[in-house]
Amino acid sequence: MRDREYHIYRLNEFGVVDTAKSLGFPDDESAKAHARALFHPGKIEVWRGGNRICVVPPAIERRGMQRRIGDAAAA
Repeated sequence: MRDREYHIYRLNEFGVVDTAKSLGFPDDESAKAHARALFHPGKIEVWRGGNRICVVPPAIERRGMQRRIGDAAAA
């Protein structure tokens, strides 16, 4: 399967694009997984063409979500 082109935009605290990269992934899930693995203090958006695939919250929010999920599992 040939990779499709995805655009990953990292937004700063003001919601303005800080960094933009074009990368190839075989599918939407691979692009989302890559974006979720990035550590960035701002929001990350993944686009394919004119379609927004997903929005990944800032890394600190994701850490907090993981901690809350872990706390709930321990209870």
